[in-house]
Amino acid sequence: MLQEIHDFVKNNYEHGTFWTYNEHNWSKTDYSSKNCSDQQNNMSDYQLGYQQAIQDYKTQHEFHHYPEKLAKLINKLTNGHISEISEYIRGYNVGKEELLYK
Repeated sequence: MLQEIHDFVKNNYEHGTFWTYNEHNWSKTDYSSKNCSDQQNNMSDYQLGYQQAIQDYKTQHEFHHYPEKLAKLINKLTNGHISEISEYIRGYNVGKEELLYK
């Protein structure tokens, strides 16, 4: 089941089909044309997270909260089955910290 969730999230992220909450309504955010490119396929999960933090700040002036410690724990308990998610979160949080404390 975790592998199916992982594949679902990764597939939707790569194809830009995530739905995100907007304060006024639910709207589909088109990450594929604005934030994603073919070049991202060559980027590590850490780099993808880092770049997404920068993009979030540029476009929304705010960040998402991702529980890095929880992701690490789940990754450890599942013998590395969510390592891509864990690395993405780590990269996002590093990017966020760098922008906040510049």
